[in-house]
Amino acid sequence: MNRKWLYTAVTRATELKNVLFFSGPSGDFDEQLLDRYLARKVESYREQDVERNRPIVGNFITPAWLKAQFGKVCQDCGDCLRFDIKGGKVEGNLTADRVDNDERHHLNNIVPLCVTCNQRKSCW
Repeated sequence: MNRKWLYTAVTRATELKNVLFFSGPSGDFDEQLLDRYLARKVESYREQDVERNRPIVGNFITPAWLKAQFGKVCQDCGDCLRFDIKGGKVEGNLTADRVDNDERHHLNNIVPLCVTCNQRKSCW
């Protein structure tokens, strides 16, 4: 959910009791699927850094760091960093933005951003 959906739900409801909030994954939540998704995301960051000759040494981003960011808010827009699993596929809006673009994706050089804000910062 993001701020726009929340605003729409609250302002369109005839009574606040008609607004429902999703509080977490359902009972059929597949943790292993999410873990594989996050591992692929970390590998993608590693490939980006190798491609751009940024040395991969200690303190690199981890799937655990990414997982811990879900439920927090994007540092730029304030939208919730979230994921959903649809049809056996993970869909998420979380990215790790590098503070210093000359450095690799290490834990002291990344902040969590939503995909929209991270794309907005790039040079198209």
